[in-house]
Amino acid sequence: MQIPFIPVIDSVNLAFHEAGHIFFALFSVEFLTSAGGTLFQLIFPLSAVIYFHRKEQHLSSMVTLVWFGENFLNIGTYMKDALKLELPLVGGGLHDWTYMFGELGVITKCEKIGNFTYFLGFAIMLYALFEITYTLYRRNKAGD
Repeated sequence: MQIPFIPVIDSVNLAFHEAGHIFFALFSVEFLTSAGGTLFQLIFPLSAVIYFHRKEQHLSSMVTLVWFGENFLNIGTYMKDALKLELPLVGGGLHDWTYMFGELGVITKCEKIGNFTYFLGFAIMLYALFEITYTLYRRNKAGD
């Protein structure tokens, strides 16, 4: 089952992803450059989650946790494409996960790893949405 992505959030995620490649290219390590896109894609929403959590803004931390989880849906889809190579690549060139899975010797497991990653994102989002709903319910109940 494929959940439709939110185009605005996906554009932001893609910008972070591409920036990660550029940043990690500075270290001149090909594997790190490839992984850098996914790392930046996760680092930015996770840092927002941590920021709001530290400020004790539970609702905001859960909203940004939905954003964090949504990234895993895209990443899982990208991982599953490592052998099929059907997704269009923004910068052209080598598919990140084809290269990384090849280097790690798990390219034939890309579908399973991608499905797990996708499920993980779905579970993170489900948890965060439950927390958002519960928080709003408690606030509404307290206001009665």
